[in-house]
Amino acid sequence: MKHLILLILCVLATNGIIAQGHFEPVEVRFSNLREDTAEIVIQYSHYWDSDLNEWTVPFGLNRKSYSPENNLIESLDQSFLEDIWVSTSRKIYQYNTDGSLYDVISQEWITDGYWWGYNRIEYIYNILDLISSRITQEGDGTDWLNERLIEYTYSDENYLIEELLKEWEGSSWALEDRHSWVNNESGLPLKMNSQEWRGGEWVPDYEFDYSYDSINNLSEWIIRSWSDSTLANESRGLYSYEGTLVTEIISQLGLDDTLWVNNSKGIYTYAEFDAELSRTLQSWSGDQWVNVRLYDYTYDSENRLASRVQKNWSNGSWVNFRLLSYEYLNPSGIDPLSTAPNALTLYPAYPNPFNPSTTIEYQLPEKSDVSLAIYDIAGREVRTLVSTSQIPGSYNVTWNGTNRDGHQVAGGMYFTRLQAGEYSSVIKMVYLR
Repeated sequence: MKHLILLILCVLATNGIIAQGHFEPVEVRFSNLREDTAEIVIQYSHYWDSDLNEWTVPFGLNRKSYSPENNLIESLDQSFLEDIWVSTSRKIYQYNTDGSLYDVISQEWITDGYWWGYNRIEYIYNILDLISSRITQEGDGTDWLNERLIEYTYSDENYLIEELLKEWEGSSWALEDRHSWVNNESGLPLKMNSQEWRGGEWVPDYEFDYSYDSINNLSEWIIRSWSDSTLANESRGLYSYEGTLVTEIISQLGLDDTLWVNNSKGIYTYAEFDAELSRTLQSWSGDQWVNVRLYDYTYDSENRLASRVQKNWSNGSWVNFRLLSYEYLNPSGIDPLSTAPNALTLYPAYPNPFNPSTTIEYQLPEKSDVSLAIYDIAGREVRTLVSTSQIPGSYNVTWNGTNRDGHQVAGGMYFTRLQAGEYSSVIKMVYLR
């Protein structure tokens, strides 16, 4: 493995990914794109100018670049300084031949004129394409230095049952923390125990307990921490739903073994295609809920996120604070849907890998009974996104990384299967946690 890592580093250095040499400040949109870029998504950041009663010109942006397979290959952050866009940081993503993410390198733009690689994450997979280990390293300008290792263990049903965290000390990995899961028959976690390695033995630190309603929606989680051999309530979350969509989450703090006090609350609304429309955050004042922050979301005609407006509660009303606006561009000038306008087609998920959500596009040339479902690496159905009859046209479906019970799935490889009449197609996705 050591020789493999050295080989990878040599290849990346040759391709200019590790901070070597010089690189001119990048300007927005199509400048300095990687050759394998097929699409880009730009997120602009604005603040509200209360004097002019309008949004400012963008002060920052994030540009995400995607390959023809819709894999995220670069995430670039820029700031608007002295009338030009100047790069501040970026992440480079590398994939195996089967499309699995194996390397993420984070870099910072140095004013002396080069990219400084300060963080690297390597993913290693087992024969079932499940992540078996994750290595985090620091860059010192000339080499990558080990920092942390996470090793994953799965049950015979491919459910995650243990994370073993190690930190680099001197010339070897030293035990740090251990997270162990107990799952139900559906793979949903019932309990997670966290332990610290101290004095040559595992010492209990804290634990999570999970509860579900009659249709297996997550209804409650509780965090309890160990102190002086006593397990004490620390915090908990209470969930409300419409179907499988979360409409309210209340966070509470534990005062003793039985008494809980309200802390914060989130209220959620959704569009017809299950994408979030608004999120209201409130805090508990002692006798009532008080508004704190509001997020409003808008979408374009293709159900892609167009904007997110953050408003803060002030003197009895919502006041604009920050705007994130989105632009979707195709550097090649080719509409990806134009390659097969009359064919029933399932397109790669966008983005991929993803967190927190990804969009799945497909095209129907004729009316069909359509099923679009997510499966895990073992072939078990995770969630059905579409099950209905649809007329000819193009469709977009968003998956937010939850199963049929509304619970976040584990990070790793997943498959989307489109069934329409006699037609069936499968694509692969990677969910990052």
